[in-house]
Amino acid sequence: MLQWPIGVWSDRAPRRKVILTISSLASASALIGLVFEPGTWGSYGALGLFTALSFPLYSLAISHVNDVIGPEMRVPASGVMTMAYGVGSVVGPAVAGAVFDLAGPASYWLMMSASTAALTPYVVYRLIRRPVLAIVVNLVILIAGFQAIRTLVVRQYPRSDNAAVTVTTVSAVTCVPAPPA
Repeated sequence: MLQWPIGVWSDRAPRRKVILTISSLASASALIGLVFEPGTWGSYGALGLFTALSFPLYSLAISHVNDVIGPEMRVPASGVMTMAYGVGSVVGPAVAGAVFDLAGPASYWLMMSASTAALTPYVVYRLIRRPVLAIVVNLVILIAGFQAIRTLVVRQYPRSDNAAVTVTTVSAVTCVPAPPA
């Protein structure tokens, strides 16, 4: 939904800054999902906003790579990025399933926020390019993130340990033997 406007913006502004802004907004929009009960309009809106902001990140990354490498390296770089995307598509659901089993359904929003927020320290480092300052900024971001996660109240949903289902049926069918031939 926002791929076209974000793409136009990234063509006119420095792509790293666009990636930083969009990944930060996507991370924040995922945290908004924690506020709403599942299945409500608010949760659907948070999901739509997160999706609209997170989908363009892959395209932005490809565009940025193509900006900084020569034409002879574009095909190999595209292969590496496609392979990384594929590995994430396979590993991501397995990790998400394990986290959901451990932490419950509300962890979905935390995982989505963390996955997009993970870009922030790297992009900040690449924008600054001064190792000492980049390390300090990354540490401040990590400490603020840990502090936010530690103080974040997550609504836990009831967990049922009893997964047995009993089905009782009544049959009105009677079997009548066939007459001898």
